Amino acid sequence: SLRDIIENFVPPHNMPNWKIQLIKDPALLDKNTSHYIAIPEDNSYCYLLKSKRPRDIDGSIKIK
Repeated sequence: SLRDIIENFVPPHNMPNWKIQLIKDPALLDKNTSHYIAIPEDNSYCYLLKSKRPRDIDGSIKIK
C-alpha cells in the first residue's frame, strides 16, 4: 500500500530534509490548496505556495 511505501522509505543521505518531510508527512501537501511549490536554487527549503505566484510567499508554508 502507499502507506507501507511511505513508512518503509529510507532517504538517501544527501536528500534535503524538506523533501523527506513531504514524503513522510502527506498531510503537509493537504495544506497546500494551490498545489504549487517554490524551491530556491540552493535547494535548502521549499514553500508550499498559497497561489501560483512564487513572489507571493506571505502566508505560504515554509518547510526546511
